[in-house]
Amino acid sequence: MSATRQGLTHMGAYRQDGRFNVTACVDPDAGARDAFQRAWNIPQGYDDLDGAMRAEGSFDVVSLCSPSPLHAAHLRQIITHSPRAIFCEKPLTGDVDLSRQLIDACARRGILLCVNHLRRWDNVLADHIAELGRGERFGKIRSVTALYNKGLMNNGSHMADLLLWLFDDLVVVDAPFSTADYSVSDPTVSAILRSSDGTPIFLTPGNAGDFSVFELQFVCERGVVSFEDGCRKIRVRSCIPDPDFAGYTGLDGGETFQSGLNAALRNAVANIYDAVQGHGVLASTGESALRAEMLCRAIHLKNAENHRGSA
Repeated sequence: MSATRQGLTHMGAYRQDGRFNVTACVDPDAGARDAFQRAWNIPQGYDDLDGAMRAEGSFDVVSLCSPSPLHAAHLRQIITHSPRAIFCEKPLTGDVDLSRQLIDACARRGILLCVNHLRRWDNVLADHIAELGRGERFGKIRSVTALYNKGLMNNGSHMADLLLWLFDDLVVVDAPFSTADYSVSDPTVSAILRSSDGTPIFLTPGNAGDFSVFELQFVCERGVVSFEDGCRKIRVRSCIPDPDFAGYTGLDGGETFQSGLNAALRNAVANIYDAVQGHGVLASTGESALRAEMLCRAIHLKNAENHRGSA
């Protein structure tokens, strides 16, 4: 596995950081667990969380990478053993009330809860989001189109988190269409959102059976900024005088930049290390993840309301 590919996994990021000593792993599948131990030279493997915690004692950091429907049960188990930090894959639980309970339980025990909304640690992307927010180069954001597939809570929660990173508050205006391209319980839903300053945001669904897609386009006063190819690329197009029609303004061919997405998970574990040491704050927390879940739930509810009205 290449160094770049390694950096896209929790284990690879810990190893590349170099300040973590991974002493144990947990997987109920003995074959998968043994293969993981051999691949990463991990001394101890267990088939359940409580067994690992009892045998190993306390851990500073626990990474939770189990399937999303198991997060709540596994988080409860981990919390009882009071590690210093938990690094949980997204979504936290997909259930707003349950997520709230678990966030509060971590707070009571002084556990740092970090949720892997990966783009929060992409420093290049963060710079462009900050630039869009300031409005100095491109002016006011006129509209946003967000294209995604593979489930509103599964992949759409990443989109919700990105939008809430830029806009303080979002209202769900409508959510007319949905498709079960991921699961019946987590369809991919279209939605129209509105920011507190009136910016319209269009959540546009694709179908995961066709191809994977995750992109945003910001149409601004003085240009268009696009996060493409899963936000791996950033394309910036600026206003220029139209070369053929006097008095009209168009867009140039644009510049394309590579984002820092391949380094984001390494940045995440570095952020966790610093936060555990008391030298920084987490870029993605249980609270920020909960806001994304709440927005996804509001979209689901609006979509369900539409379906009841048309029945």
